[in-house]
Amino acid sequence: MIEVGKKYGCLIVLDDGEEYKNTEKYLSYLEELNEKKQELQSFIFKRKELIKKDPDLYDKWKECIEQKRMTHDVLFFNESIIDINQEIKRIEEIDKIEDRIRPHYKCQCKCGKVHFYNELTIEKKPKYCIYPVSYADTAGSYSTRTQNATYRKLEKYNGVENVILWKKEKLNKNQKLYLRFCKNDDYEPKDLSLPSEEYCEIYNTYKTQQLLKNEKALVETIAKIPRVYSKNYDVNFTGKQYESLYIEECVNENLESEPQYSFTQRHEKYWHIITVYKQYKCKCSMCGKEQLVKCDRFGINPPTPYGVHSYNGYWSSVYCDCHYISSFQWIVTKLLFENNVSYAVEYSFEDLYGIGGVNQLRFDFAIFNKDGSIKCLIECQGEQHFKPVEKFGGEEQFQSQIKNDSLKRQYVKDHNIKLIEIQYKTKKIEQIKEILKRETII
Repeated sequence: MIEVGKKYGCLIVLDDGEEYKNTEKYLSYLEELNEKKQELQSFIFKRKELIKKDPDLYDKWKECIEQKRMTHDVLFFNESIIDINQEIKRIEEIDKIEDRIRPHYKCQCKCGKVHFYNELTIEKKPKYCIYPVSYADTAGSYSTRTQNATYRKLEKYNGVENVILWKKEKLNKNQKLYLRFCKNDDYEPKDLSLPSEEYCEIYNTYKTQQLLKNEKALVETIAKIPRVYSKNYDVNFTGKQYESLYIEECVNENLESEPQYSFTQRHEKYWHIITVYKQYKCKCSMCGKEQLVKCDRFGINPPTPYGVHSYNGYWSSVYCDCHYISSFQWIVTKLLFENNVSYAVEYSFEDLYGIGGVNQLRFDFAIFNKDGSIKCLIECQGEQHFKPVEKFGGEEQFQSQIKNDSLKRQYVKDHNIKLIEIQYKTKKIEQIKEILKRETII
């Protein structure tokens, strides 16, 4: 029996439950209850009429209703239907609404908020007037232990009105990958246990202190993790050219990787070593796009037998998407970059156009002297320069390629510019390195 004026946990009972009956919430529940009962009556009337004609239907109906067993069995009689599921659903809805219109006592929490609670909630002697309780999402789980724990928790708080139950959502593999690589928060499950205006102020204070304490402990833990410097950290890339990207400046000399942890087979948590990078601001000399690049990403990678770069030759993760870069060109870029050669890619002249006089012709690389004048031009000539290749347009494109190459050779001859043509048959780093050394470029 609830006593007026008595203290139950953080709540003090202010009345005997009469005030609740005058609230809009109570009246709306009454109205909803009447609607549900009318809907149920239509099911009962239909069922009674059919049972009069066939008494054997009564035993099956009674068994399902008493056990509240949801069934997909549908009873047929003269093309009429008794839907047992619908009747059970209406009965359960009525039971829930009747719980809401039972005596609710006006209570005031220590934090000052006023609520109407049922007898079960008050007898629990709660610490907070409104607070969240999470439970695990057991969908697709094969763990009986987890399923039983979730079931017991839901039963424990069944009918307790000051508890907000919320399910901890799980991310599937695709969502985890998207979140990891795209850094997008769309898939990140919301933590409803965080402080909220709706919750008890005492709970909010406790939770805030707990979060601050955990955050402080996390900062201290991360500070103790060993740091290692990344590859190329000691190299200063400022002012260098990497393919079409000009490295303008170092914007961060102590960019640290995200702290990550794993668990051992004994479920012990351990933290991975943190890597320290230099971060550079780069700008494309062709389209003007800017991007930030970590120092360890400068350099080319060999072909791999699997993945995105499978059998595609040498590649780099640092580039501008405004133009295509072949494996052949990456090899030359690597050698020029590592030897601090002054160069430009996709170099063109204002008065050099291809057949038809529409598009400007470009040279793969232009090598400069210290005074800024052109020392020589480099062309990386793939298979399409020597025979028709379907990937590059077949016979028609091959004929155009021959004419354009001829125009380039004539132009450099007329302007006394040296042109180095490297054929695809010598597409090996060692061979290209020898050619560049012989031409005194590196």
